Amino acid sequence: DLGSTHLAVPVAALGGMKDFTLPFKPEELLARPADGRLWVADVPDVESWSEKEVNKALDGVVGRLLTSQGKDLAEEKTFSLLFAILQSWQRLDEALQPRVVDLLTDAAKRLGADAQKLRKSGSAAKGKDKSDATGAALRNASKVAAFFLRWTCERLTSGPEKRAARPRRGKGSALQQAEQQAALEEAKEASKALERQRSMALTELNGLVARGAMPWLWLSDPTGWQQVAGACSDGGFFALDSAEALKGKDTRQAAQQCIAAPLLQEGQQHSNLLVATVSKLLHGLRGVEGTAAFAADCLLQAHSTPLPRLFLVELTQHCTAQELTSQGAFQRSLAAFLVALSERLPHVVLANISVLLPLLDVDCYPIRQAIVESIGHLLSAEGRKLPSGAHNAQQEEGDGVADPEAEIAQSSSGIFTLAPATKNDLLETLFTRFLDKSVWVRYRVLQTLNNLASNNGLPRELWPRVLDLAIRRMQDTASMSRKAAMQLVRKLVEFHPYGPALKGSGDERAKATKLLNEIQERMKKLKAEELAELE
Repeated sequence: DLGSTHLAVPVAALGGMKDFTLPFKPEELLARPADGRLWVADVPDVESWSEKEVNKALDGVVGRLLTSQGKDLAEEKTFSLLFAILQSWQRLDEALQPRVVDLLTDAAKRLGADAQKLRKSGSAAKGKDKSDATGAALRNASKVAAFFLRWTCERLTSGPEKRAARPRRGKGSALQQAEQQAALEEAKEASKALERQRSMALTELNGLVARGAMPWLWLSDPTGWQQVAGACSDGGFFALDSAEALKGKDTRQAAQQCIAAPLLQEGQQHSNLLVATVSKLLHGLRGVEGTAAFAADCLLQAHSTPLPRLFLVELTQHCTAQELTSQGAFQRSLAAFLVALSERLPHVVLANISVLLPLLDVDCYPIRQAIVESIGHLLSAEGRKLPSGAHNAQQEEGDGVADPEAEIAQSSSGIFTLAPATKNDLLETLFTRFLDKSVWVRYRVLQTLNNLASNNGLPRELWPRVLDLAIRRMQDTASMSRKAAMQLVRKLVEFHPYGPALKGSGDERAKATKLLNEIQERMKKLKAEELAELE
């Protein structure tokens, strides 16, 4: 509980405003705190107000925020009004929602700009006391802004989206079809507007943690940073509650930044945030469609932190036959995540391959199929450039000794490489899956080897063995495996060094005959020279 360790800041240091602590739930602010912190003492009945009255009240808030550069968010009257509006969000006029989002995002921008000014002026020793007081007020207002923006993100992602039915040709009169078309266009515009609001709210929520001088501002208040970082991360995870939100590119990217940015902050304690992020990402994989790619992208952005390894270790604890059998959607999402992660972060997957290989023994064919495909991506990724900073990602051992597996996962030049022994072990693992009891896994093995043969990822000395295994699979009981085996044989023939000759292009026989004749003539010449020396 972050509130239990919070040290109250004197009211005088906050310019007469009360200190604020982010609650676990907004409803907690309706109860008077014992330590005199900011709470909702009087909730305005905004639901009974007319639209004109609400706009007039918001006009007053805008004026106060412009005058105070956003700090007035922590003033009791402003705080109570915005709390009431967000509490009644779904029941208020939809025209008010964009205005509230603009108001909050503008206040967050102003707080960030004020922090930048404070940092520049903070170097003057004579203004130190004043800077400390101004910094405390800025941090307090930023916590309030983070609270409101997190709540706004929840409202924007949890509300139902309006969809208009697509007009059918030949159904109804021309007037009815025109009305349906107009309703469809209106729904599209509303969806675009909602996407912009989500993106704006998430971007400014992230800005309260990571933009400009905000990281510097929070260095003097670790407890406050924990609260704001948690709110930022929560705002990003709200996107996982809506399949429509994940479809929006801007919203998806802003949500990923909200999750990854706090973990990348230097000089702060991340242990609690890491545990919460792992738990929420794992829970998100059980949610709507698209969460697998979202989770993989989050790990990509935070690849230089302990998050990827912690998540993979925790993920394997949930891959039991009992849990996977009862959750078909979780099986597919988990499999898609493993494949996506091996594409984006092959060095991380390889460094943790000892944790993932036991999943081949789990009685769940989508997981085994995903591991096979992931191994294929690892073998194909050799020579690919790693993300920036990847060479430091795996050195997390407590005794200061680098993980030996990390040495085979990367090179000093930032290029993904594989040691020959590691490559052979991965290929042997693929070969053993030729006899998997699931036809889908056998099919995926054949398809993976097909891709490797096409991309020069299969060592030439193993081609005869692969050809032998593929010929055996041509007698498989499943037609799809037999078809994949024939495709693999064809690919091995096509990409063999003598493949072009077998296809009929070029006169390889004539070249070979000419080469043999040259060798024969040279041998005769050498024998003649030897006889001359003996004589």
